[in-house]
Amino acid sequence: MAGRHLTQISSTSLLTAGRSPLAAEVEGSLRQRCGVSGGRVLVAVSGGPDSLTLLWILAALRDRHPRHWTPIVAHVDHGIRVESGQEAEIVRGQAAAAGVPAVVRRIDCSGEGNLLAVARTRRAEALACIAAEHACPVVATAHHADDQFETLLAAISRGTGLEGLSGMPPRRNLAPGIDLVRPMLTISRASIEAFVARLRLDPIRDPSNSDPRRLRGRLRATVMPELEAIFPHAAARAASTAEQCGLAREAIERWLLECFGDASLRRWRRGELARLPHELRAAGLRRAALHQAPELAGQLTSRMLREVAEAIGDGDERPRRWSWPGGLRATIDVREVSLEHDGSRHGQGEAASIEGSAAGEIHDPRHSDA
Repeated sequence: MAGRHLTQISSTSLLTAGRSPLAAEVEGSLRQRCGVSGGRVLVAVSGGPDSLTLLWILAALRDRHPRHWTPIVAHVDHGIRVESGQEAEIVRGQAAAAGVPAVVRRIDCSGEGNLLAVARTRRAEALACIAAEHACPVVATAHHADDQFETLLAAISRGTGLEGLSGMPPRRNLAPGIDLVRPMLTISRASIEAFVARLRLDPIRDPSNSDPRRLRGRLRATVMPELEAIFPHAAARAASTAEQCGLAREAIERWLLECFGDASLRRWRRGELARLPHELRAAGLRRAALHQAPELAGQLTSRMLREVAEAIGDGDERPRRWSWPGGLRATIDVREVSLEHDGSRHGQGEAASIEGSAAGEIHDPRHSDA
């Protein structure tokens, strides 16, 4: 099996990789979207077509700019599939063919909880550890436009705000002093497959990626082909939309930080919030709520947020309280607005947007028998 994958890539193939339009796109994305202008980059390589493409492009960029780029391959062996040991050797061979040093780290994914979630967490920890060991300030992964499209479809279907519509960010913190970057978010799967074919690479094909029992496998098999047939290049357009939403989210986040302070804050002066547009009040309340309970992204409706946001500025000095899903309680009195857990756990929040009734009855603690 290993011999089939260990294609001998010549210097001509590296030149071909460097001349590919994808190389210019990845380099531009690294510099402009990811804020990486060179240096040591740890490349997460599973051996699939996406990560092999990123490996060969970075190897080509290193040859073109030897003083700027120093890629190092990291392969995390989850030990979940029987082929994982062979796949680790395949990645070593591909890295050697490209002239890039490689580190293989086996991790233990046993324990409680969802196996895939545990594997993702421990993989991220392993990558951060390898990056620190090799003085790499960034870890590059090969998530691409189709991955971003799948992420957006899932987020929209579950219910989300700008944070979900922004999809996967091109750069985020992974560990202290180490960031994760995604320089291929604008590149389609079709372009990656064409690159792989042109260099005659023989990537590993993980069957779980197309498993229809998994959400992403089902999206890839049924939903996305239909959407691409109706709207050609839908994935690329979705990736562009996510990027625009991400920019809008960053701008709003800066405004919210100025007006509401850190997302962990739970209490604010009512007079200061009352001077803000009610749309900004709603956004700030949502931000604080999701900081406490991210799983509520699809349950906090615009009606819930709007009612509290408008009440902040209505001049009514009575203490009032609204119960939200997840046991969150928004309270307004003459001086303060607060958002706290009340100890209860409402289901989906469909009848608990305002305490008392879903029709809008206001709970006044001063007139309560409780």
